[in-house]
Amino acid sequence: MRRAAVWSAGAIVGRLSPHRAAGMALVAVMWVVAALSIFAMSLAASSRGEVRSAQSARGFAEAAAYGDAAIQLAARELKFATDPVDRRLTLSYPIDDRQLVVRVSPGGGFVDLNGASQALLRDLFVFGAGLDAEQAELLAQRIADWRDPDEDALPLGAENPAYEAAGVAFRTRGGPFDTPEDLLQVLGVSFDIYDKISGFVTTQTGAAGVDPLAASKGVLRVLARGDAAVADVFSAARDAKEPSIDTTAFTQEHILSSSGTVYYIEAFYPGEGGRTLARARWVDLGAEGPAGLPWRSMRVEPVRSFVSEDGHGA
Repeated sequence: MRRAAVWSAGAIVGRLSPHRAAGMALVAVMWVVAALSIFAMSLAASSRGEVRSAQSARGFAEAAAYGDAAIQLAARELKFATDPVDRRLTLSYPIDDRQLVVRVSPGGGFVDLNGASQALLRDLFVFGAGLDAEQAELLAQRIADWRDPDEDALPLGAENPAYEAAGVAFRTRGGPFDTPEDLLQVLGVSFDIYDKISGFVTTQTGAAGVDPLAASKGVLRVLARGDAAVADVFSAARDAKEPSIDTTAFTQEHILSSSGTVYYIEAFYPGEGGRTLARARWVDLGAEGPAGLPWRSMRVEPVRSFVSEDGHGA
């Protein structure tokens, strides 16, 4: 078909006067050049996309490797520290030609989905996720039903019949949460709700309360019943390493003094375009790891990318 079209065009041009034939040939050449230009631009755009994708993959791989190295250096420093680290701190390590910032958070600063009371879970949803009190209480009771071994639903809770009636695939476990992502299996917990509190929760400590010295500002706001000013004042005093800090403004039943051996360690790697790549591990300094390593990695998180004013998270 293409050859026939070319022959027909050639035959038409041949029957035209020399001037008209030259004009037609010029138009044909211009069309061909335009088509080739469009093809070249498309190919260039595709190539740029592939290059960006390869660069992104390389950046994530580098962040994982350098992040893991920095986390191991931090774990070694914590393991052999003279005194236990009981509050959040920031460290920095030069590796090759890069300077990696590492943030250490004792595990006691997180709300444990397995150990937290219903009251603490309710406040987590109210002051951490912004839910109203009734919805927060409902989800707190559903978490309690999801993890307890009995089949009797709490007044606002939900056992398997409620899940079946809702037409969802998940069922209650009757046992502990393995990972924070398991929270999405609880009836009524949406991705939006989970995203708002995912940085505040853990399944690694089993603690019933939270240690303010180890908590992030977000968790401190939960303890302060949403009072950001109280959380900011406490956080500033803690970061200034004041020996005694007033905790009376926090909900006392949620407070737990903890000096455990479990830590959440994050390493921050500078990425492209002003973004930061973060690698994180949960590490137990009180348990031996493989090959005689004097600590054990309990959970390794995939590299995440974000934009932050301070370059290494909140």
